[in-house]
Amino acid sequence: QKARSIKGPKFIQILSPCPVGWKFPSHLAIKMAKLAFETCVYPLYEVENSKYIIRKPRNKKLVSEYFGYQGRFRHLKTEEISGIQQAVDREWELLLSKENLTSVVDAS
Repeated sequence: QKARSIKGPKFIQILSPCPVGWKFPSHLAIKMAKLAFETCVYPLYEVENSKYIIRKPRNKKLVSEYFGYQGRFRHLKTEEISGIQQAVDREWELLLSKENLTSVVDAS
């Protein structure tokens, strides 16, 4: 509804967990989507009029928890998962800095 109310082009990206492709039981589909958010692998945010608004998880979880349910990641070694965690953390901090920067610009 919000996108509909905005004039001009809009972009919406949606995560849709795939039990078959991701190799996890279908009853965990909602849990997988929540974990993607809670681990910041798939952050939820809006950019409207160049302003970032980020929804932050209450308790940020480790990427290993998200990967642990999915057969598609079983081949990854501990050090590889650690590297992915570092990359996710860097991207998360970058996203947070964009929110901070755009809130300062908006306030002036």
